[in-house]
Amino acid sequence: MRKYFKSIKILPLVMLALTFACVQEGSDIISGKGDNFVKIPTGGEELNIVGVDLVAGDKTIDLFEVVREANSISELANNSLNISLQLNDAAITAYNTAHQTTFTPLPTNLYKLSETEVAMKGGDFARTIKLTFDPTKLDASKTYAIAVKIANAGAYKLRNGLSTAIFQVIAKNRFDAVYTTTGTMVDLANAALTGNYPTEMELVTDGALKVIMRDKALSSNPFHSILNAGSLSYYGAFGLAINFKEDNTVASIINVYGQPASNGRSAELDPSGVNKWDPATKTLKIKYWMNQPSVITPHRVSFDETFTFKAKR
Repeated sequence: MRKYFKSIKILPLVMLALTFACVQEGSDIISGKGDNFVKIPTGGEELNIVGVDLVAGDKTIDLFEVVREANSISELANNSLNISLQLNDAAITAYNTAHQTTFTPLPTNLYKLSETEVAMKGGDFARTIKLTFDPTKLDASKTYAIAVKIANAGAYKLRNGLSTAIFQVIAKNRFDAVYTTTGTMVDLANAALTGNYPTEMELVTDGALKVIMRDKALSSNPFHSILNAGSLSYYGAFGLAINFKEDNTVASIINVYGQPASNGRSAELDPSGVNKWDPATKTLKIKYWMNQPSVITPHRVSFDETFTFKAKR
């Protein structure tokens, strides 16, 4: 799962202590019963994605927060806490094995963390750890990740499942954004299947000049939503990867599930289209086909679409 997150706002001390929902059940934050914990809220088994625009020079972004869960107001207000963080490449290896991915640990000479020895003073509830890197120095042929764990927190316990976090680090190309997609679609094999327009699409970086199209109507999965007799649906095993040239014209497209996929579906660019992304308006005009020769030839479905920039992703 892909996840974006913002820094937690620091609340007044008393309100913060009273809102600790994760303190051990049955504890009393006033009298100080129960254990003290630390955690990385974005930790766990999910993959977090952080990225910056593909522009030369060091960029600094918020990577994650380390959060302290004290068992009482006085513990939080009066006592300091030292937390040690470490890289955890083994977590990346385990993630690759579990999800059949190929993430490479980001080389340590390409980035720096704001700190790995976190000294919280009395009253401190959370600390934001920042990542600084130059996105143009990343190898576009690789997919990079950073995994960080809480190695030591003194007398504080580690919150179960939230002591390690994994982050995919990407350099977003210029096409990467959320778009409003309009256009026409014709399925010559089944007239009940029609276009779902307008819809929101994400073009997601998959290289310096390549994006994967993800449909927000389908929970940002790499499919293309359609309507089946007016109801939301999609073509199985069909999703678009778009390759651009340096001049922003579309060089080629492929079906991300195979060219062709196991059901015979493939993607083909229609050369009669504009097939270009306009950097001035951040608008993509593209025409293409979904082919499925076992059903109909030469082309089963035609798409003529305009992607209009809506927001950064």
